Amino acid sequence: MPIGTGFKLMRRPPLALALAAAICLLLGIEASRAQPASTAELSPSAIPAGRQAKNVAIITIKGEIRSGITAESFKRRLAEAEASGADALVVELDTPGGEIGAVLEICDAIKSSSIPNTVAWVHPDAYSGGAIIALACRTIVASDPATLGDALPIAITAFGMLNSLPEHERQKFLSPLMAEVVDSARRNGYDEYLVQGIVSRGVELWLVEDTQTGERLCIDRAEYALLFGDEPPTSRPRLVSAQTSGTPPNMPSFPGPTPTSPTGTPPPDPKGTDPAAPSPSHTRCRPASPALAAIAKDVSNPQTLSSQRPLFSESDRGRYKLIEYVADGAGPVVMKNADLIHYGFVDQTIRNDEQLKAYFGATYMERLDASWSEGFVAWMTNPIIRGFLIVVFLVALFIELTHPGVALPGAIAALALICLVGPPLMIGMANWWEVAAILAGIGLVVIEIFVLPGFTVF
Repeated sequence: MPIGTGFKLMRRPPLALALAAAICLLLGIEASRAQPASTAELSPSAIPAGRQAKNVAIITIKGEIRSGITAESFKRRLAEAEASGADALVVELDTPGGEIGAVLEICDAIKSSSIPNTVAWVHPDAYSGGAIIALACRTIVASDPATLGDALPIAITAFGMLNSLPEHERQKFLSPLMAEVVDSARRNGYDEYLVQGIVSRGVELWLVEDTQTGERLCIDRAEYALLFGDEPPTSRPRLVSAQTSGTPPNMPSFPGPTPTSPTGTPPPDPKGTDPAAPSPSHTRCRPASPALAAIAKDVSNPQTLSSQRPLFSESDRGRYKLIEYVADGAGPVVMKNADLIHYGFVDQTIRNDEQLKAYFGATYMERLDASWSEGFVAWMTNPIIRGFLIVVFLVALFIELTHPGVALPGAIAALALICLVGPPLMIGMANWWEVAAILAGIGLVVIEIFVLPGFTVF
């Protein structure tokens, strides 16, 4: 309803009307001066055509990312968004990471979705697997403050303790992650070397600019020597390295200001780019660190898009100028909001749902949160909870078998069994044959105790 509709207009003297008009004009001028820059940027006329969307679906990923739970929940909600006719998908991330299988499933679902307009909203943290999921989206926006990075593979015990991971085992986990982020960089116009620094240690980088074209990109030590003919500066890198353990604070598990293209140039909206355009290096992945050379072939094999990184030669010497020392390689890269903007990962700062809606020029926006059953299953399938239920089940079953007729221990054992098997069945994590196998096992124990004691086979 337009403002003022439904109210009677009252007569005012001409002088009063003039004064009122002057006051309103002054207030309007002050309000426009106080308007934040980000709001002005979100005006409908400034929204690129490839970003505009009327119906926006938001899928939230909060907390630990787990196989069979988070991944299946995400795919269910993505299918719901596609069926509802959403023309933009926002993946809101506030996660410390999670299991590598679940992360790769979610990335694959995003890239193969029928909704091409995908945006990751880092709100406020996308550590580890969350960072990899963010890179899979076509565009990234972030709140302020926001953090993205540190996807170094690590091993976590069932009780949440960090396990030491031998380097050869870490490389096995690293290959699919590296292949994933390199593919994302080529699809979405991120710096191909810098994304490698998010998932690996030892990636030392410098930012340079082509003095002829203004293109910017990150280079390694060997490329620096080729372009400048001397040793690079190694003091005060811009980006912060994560802890040497590879896990951010309170991270539960993970096995593991203008956008720039992989060549550093401010690109047009990624929607209009052709990531498959031919390049001198084709699909081969060039490792950003000598330590990654062993997995370069494994990373290159699944690539279908061409790299846009230039191949340097001595003829390029004098063409580039140094901008800054980016990362020292002491740990995986972690970027804050200002860094994300500076290196072209973040398209815009979005602090709330209203700004997000204006970012698309949307008329309708819906949140697709995890269902209560998915949250219940996540809690019930926690390793500690399941361990407790197994102990209760075995003790209660033993008491019932040794004291037949008491009934209460048998009821407790049955309830514990239902709690063990029921939650996974609710979301398709368990099958009927698993239940049948458990019941058959109980039957064999009964035969062993009461029918043929000491026979051992049963």
